[in-house]
Amino acid sequence: MSGYRLGMDVGGTNTDAVVMDRDMNILGAAKYPTTPDIATGIFESMDRALSQSSVDPGEIECVMVGTTQCLDALEQRKRLARVGAIRIGLPCSVEVPPFTDWPWDLRAACEGGWAVVRGGFEYDGRPIADLDEAALGRALSEFKRKDLESIAITCVFSPVATAHERRAAEMVKRAFGPDFPVTLSHEIGSMGLIERENSALLNAALVKVADLAAGGLKRALLERGIAASCYFAQNDGSAMSLSCATKYPVLTIGSGAANSIKGAGFLSGLRDCIVIDVGGTSTYVGVLVKGCLRESVGATRIAGVRTNFRIPDVVSLNLGGGSVVSIDGVRARILDDSVGYELTRSALAWGGDTFTLTDAALALGKLAVKDPMCDRRRLDGIDTTLCRKALALVQKRIEDAIELVREGNQHAVAVLVGGASDMLPEYLSGVSEVYRPPHREYANAVGAAIARVSGQVDRLWVYGESQREETLRIVVAKAVEQAIKAGAAPGTVNVTEIEETPLSYLSENAVRVKVKASGEPS
Repeated sequence: MSGYRLGMDVGGTNTDAVVMDRDMNILGAAKYPTTPDIATGIFESMDRALSQSSVDPGEIECVMVGTTQCLDALEQRKRLARVGAIRIGLPCSVEVPPFTDWPWDLRAACEGGWAVVRGGFEYDGRPIADLDEAALGRALSEFKRKDLESIAITCVFSPVATAHERRAAEMVKRAFGPDFPVTLSHEIGSMGLIERENSALLNAALVKVADLAAGGLKRALLERGIAASCYFAQNDGSAMSLSCATKYPVLTIGSGAANSIKGAGFLSGLRDCIVIDVGGTSTYVGVLVKGCLRESVGATRIAGVRTNFRIPDVVSLNLGGGSVVSIDGVRARILDDSVGYELTRSALAWGGDTFTLTDAALALGKLAVKDPMCDRRRLDGIDTTLCRKALALVQKRIEDAIELVREGNQHAVAVLVGGASDMLPEYLSGVSEVYRPPHREYANAVGAAIARVSGQVDRLWVYGESQREETLRIVVAKAVEQAIKAGAAPGTVNVTEIEETPLSYLSENAVRVKVKASGEPS
């Protein structure tokens, strides 16, 4: 595509922006503390990056945004929608009700009620029972008496046959209105009823957060005269249109880590490396393999809930520049608390009263902050021995994380990115080299800016005689269709992954088929 790209990352501490040309050269970059309304932080970082680049806002053709807002909302149990759960599967699937095994406080924040009705399918698509529309209608009448803001629908083996989920969605829309948010589990997760249901329920709980983030972005772009195509980053490092992101916000949960890993690969020119992203609130340690994210396999817990959609295989640490350092005599401890986007008000170097890791690194000359309100002289009375002890604890925790992800590769190169990454030393145990690429503090925004738009299909199929090729043709066509629906330009879409997994525990020739396709933003 021609024209300029604006890549942005809305993190828990800072909002970053980069402007790139058609050849992916960085023309301008800026960082500004994330604000509660989101829009202000976007305004400021965008304006500064555009000013630095000398690019007219009207010349921006594509805006790519990554955000941790959805993950933060789940972790903090804030701004979540009250969700009604509908499970279709009687007479099966009644032993474990919806929301079982959820953390009590997350469940309290978003559970609005649940119902289980007859219906569902066998693994080969044969119906278990007809959908009990009368029982579903009664459940919806009961739901209408509750203060629900979203509904998630899950059907037994809906990744094989979607009819019952789609019919139930029609009934929900008729009862609650055409604009009421409805999540269908077959559009979010894969095999495994409980994990897929949990994934759908989390998605339904995030609709308000997604609307807030999308609204802030729209206002920022409108006020700056940017009439560009807008995309949100996904868990796999690709992107999807703004409309898709507001419908499937759970698919953005791992986008912060995905963007940092992809951005680190781009900035370093490496296709195989360990990436360490040290931000203001969190640190991610992940792996790039042959230019691709290494994804998690099997079930994954998100905010304490067991799910089965894929996210980057990373170790996440409650560790960043805003982390609070506690002093007890001659001992230093790093707390799980972070001052987050209030770093420039709360940290000692800015005249605040909270000792943070940023203060420790500044006192030792490990960091250079360009903010004129930051005065290193405020740290003159701090015991530098305690600062060294605090940074030694940071190094130890990150080296432990490296050990978890490197899989015995003694020759791996570690690429350091993120605004607080300079607090780390020149050498780290478990890697052969530590590399700090230019523009490393903007890796997340760069990762968003370079993303392609993707779609994927993850389904269970029963191969009959001579049916494999025809089945793959159908699945590939569906994946390409999904990529175009997500905002990819039709002529640029190509298949990037085909994965077939035989399911030996099922009779007949049952195979899980996953196909991913991606293209340039339209």
